[in-house]
Amino acid sequence: MKKRYHNLDIIKAVAAILIVFHHYQQIANVEFDGINFYGGSFYWGNLVELFFLISGFVMALSDKKGKSVFRKFADKCIRIYPSTILACSALIITVYAGYFLLGEFIHTSVDYSNIVTIISSYLLIFSGWFLNIGLGINNPTWYLCVLLLCYIIYYAIEVISEKTRINANIFYFLVFLISFIEKYFGQSRLFFFMVNKRGYVCFFLGVLLYNLIVKKFTDKQIWLAITGLAVITAIGIWRWGIGSWGVLVLFLFPLLILVAVNIRQLSIPILKTWGGASYQVYLWHIPSFIFLRLIGRLTGIQITHSYLTMVIFTIFVEIVALFIYKYYEIPVTKRLKGWLEARDGNQKER
Repeated sequence: MKKRYHNLDIIKAVAAILIVFHHYQQIANVEFDGINFYGGSFYWGNLVELFFLISGFVMALSDKKGKSVFRKFADKCIRIYPSTILACSALIITVYAGYFLLGEFIHTSVDYSNIVTIISSYLLIFSGWFLNIGLGINNPTWYLCVLLLCYIIYYAIEVISEKTRINANIFYFLVFLISFIEKYFGQSRLFFFMVNKRGYVCFFLGVLLYNLIVKKFTDKQIWLAITGLAVITAIGIWRWGIGSWGVLVLFLFPLLILVAVNIRQLSIPILKTWGGASYQVYLWHIPSFIFLRLIGRLTGIQITHSYLTMVIFTIFVEIVALFIYKYYEIPVTKRLKGWLEARDGNQKER
């Protein structure tokens, strides 16, 4: 059984909170007299790159041999779609409730009367696919749109590698390299828009990080790699600044992941649950914000946005996420996977 790196879940949980801060300021259109998570000197939205890196790393770590490619992809869809459908539905209900009660849409970042936008948001094909219509109903889920494409490419490479006997890491590296070059010098095209390039670079770098370093190196060699990467990271920050996309993606984030997986794993139950719920935090912070906006409009309560209200809102989102994670995501995922396993078992008996 492959090791589970609980520290990565904690990193995702912290990153999800920072993303909530980022979008809180963005949607509220507020600027603070201190650290700003939107519009400041550091673009906190680049933390999504960290999600892609961790997703690629965990993909390589947990890839199960023996299952068909279609079954493995189905498992990924089971993890993604049920929660996405619930969150999108909650957001649509909230927005239309506001429309019928107030006579206007209380969230105007997208056209909620556009059926194409709604359907593509549910299917997670609104960003990076053939549509690439920009913002979906639940904007942060653009990450999931591109992540699904990363999964498809990963499994396609797995099939090609098996048939050609060429090491899959060569293909992963080529996707990473081409996407990195295209990000800086290429043009946007079908399935290769800017969001795709961001995702491909980071996801497949995460895959390579596990396959070529964590999986192959001894502990001593890994710590030597960490030391060297720390030096390079320091030089990169000094030369280009910590806000540089290349410094973050190539140096700082990989360094953070390598350190996290090579120190003592914090497997405390409450931290494991908190880390596990980070996906729901990411999905539900926009619907939660719009819901609270609706309540405020209906009750006449005007909120003066501040650090305090941002923290209170984030705590509210965490509570919502933990509830949905425990009573919806876990049981639904378990039931759907059980149904697939039973279906596979019946087909084998035939």
